Amino acid sequence: MAKWIHRVCQACFEAERLPRQWNISKVTPIYKSGNKSDCPNYRTILSQCAAAKIFSTIILARMYPDIDRTIDNSQVAFRRGRSGLEVIHATQLLIDKCNAFELPLTLTSTDFRKAFDKTSRNHVYESLRLARVHPKYIRIVRNCYESAKAMIRLHRKERTIDLKSRLRQGDCWSPLLFICGLDRVLSQRIR
Repeated sequence: MAKWIHRVCQACFEAERLPRQWNISKVTPIYKSGNKSDCPNYRTILSQCAAAKIFSTIILARMYPDIDRTIDNSQVAFRRGRSGLEVIHATQLLIDKCNAFELPLTLTSTDFRKAFDKTSRNHVYESLRLARVHPKYIRIVRNCYESAKAMIRLHRKERTIDLKSRLRQGDCWSPLLFICGLDRVLSQRIR
């Protein structure tokens, strides 16, 4: 089985795309809270087949060093060896020091609600290019996202739809692609 997956992953790498069936994700609604008959009260997770996840994980491992090297050190979410607890602790120390010396302090926080749903793929592709990710990996990511489909099952009927405008919730690339795009926006705003 491992040899077969290796051969298929090599073929996908050379072709810079996945087999059509691998790019169809199953939609799984996860209830959050509120009225169960209200669609906004569900988060949708897209489940890929195992072979597609293996291929995606390999590509992620190859892209990660380039992206990690370019992302600002203040960005700790979705990064290896980083923790939000460090940021919380540093913020608490800053608050304590400002209070002790009676200095003014303004803190802001952003809730990126539906962040993956609203992230422009073209912005992500450009962010990957600026992070100097190898063009082959960018083409693979682009081809996988541009041919992405979701299979929805409702009342024993299935329907496949194109996924056009977002990063996939449940995809191993999405967190890293999101912070790569976010870092580009933040670095442009801070300059």
